[in-house]
Amino acid sequence: MDGKRYLILLGAPKCATSSLAVWLSKLPGSALSRKKETLFFTGYGAMRWTGPGAGFADGAPKSDDEFRALFDHALDADLRIEASTDNLSCESACEAIQRFAARRDVSSLKVVAITRDPVERIISEYEHTLRLGWQSGNLLNSLRLEASRRADHWNPLFHHIHRTRYASQIARFRAAFGSDLRVIDYHELSSPRVLRGLAAFAGSDARTLPDTLGHLNVRKVYSRPLVEQQLSKSPLRKHVGWLVPKAMRSRVRSILRGAPQDRYQPTREERAFILNALRPEIEACIADPEIETKHWTSLEVV
Repeated sequence: MDGKRYLILLGAPKCATSSLAVWLSKLPGSALSRKKETLFFTGYGAMRWTGPGAGFADGAPKSDDEFRALFDHALDADLRIEASTDNLSCESACEAIQRFAARRDVSSLKVVAITRDPVERIISEYEHTLRLGWQSGNLLNSLRLEASRRADHWNPLFHHIHRTRYASQIARFRAAFGSDLRVIDYHELSSPRVLRGLAAFAGSDARTLPDTLGHLNVRKVYSRPLVEQQLSKSPLRKHVGWLVPKAMRSRVRSILRGAPQDRYQPTREERAFILNALRPEIEACIADPEIETKHWTSLEVV
């Protein structure tokens, strides 16, 4: 019995969970799972997926032992951190985490949910699919196709509205974990006070850590995203390194992937679609004193 402490970052996606997980992993005596998004508690590894990126859950651990093995690089770490961003929206994940927390070799388990302006979050997620070359066109088309894509078990990256139903999802975890749940807003992650508070919530001391995270989901979409995706893969990158002189590599890569595109600017219709689809959820968030919404500037546009 190792009596490990666990901190589970639930998501939502595109809310800087990766940056936060890396920052928390630098706390004394802590370790991040070798695969940051294990998908263990979602059970997605046992499901059949379709559409672009259908293999995203391949290799996900299916047993407690397989999950625990993802921390075998830091056996002495007392605090273990997992950060699958679908933990929040997956309906079965809460119960799975609760069952795991009841294990005799788990001394404590706490969960953290991160929210973000609904329109901002969905735009960031949509840009991710553009960056991967998985869809084109406009956001409104992706939103209108969501129901059919979910029914066909497409990759959760296309579940824009579903992944933003914060109030219902947080209520599920609040009922299960009570005071062992912390809810913070994406924009609060720029506050050293909030970061130190999260470290204390995890039972650790952040005095030796930086006061800021590395970055908050700032990535570019290029005009030829499929080329950029291939250039990012290590085998091709290695071959390019052999063929192209070092002084020319940056220039060649820029030519091949095309120019960086401006951030996607949603139309008024797209904003209205999101806000109308999520209206009951948003109203519940505003009424919830534990969910910070003051940074949700998109609510001002209907």
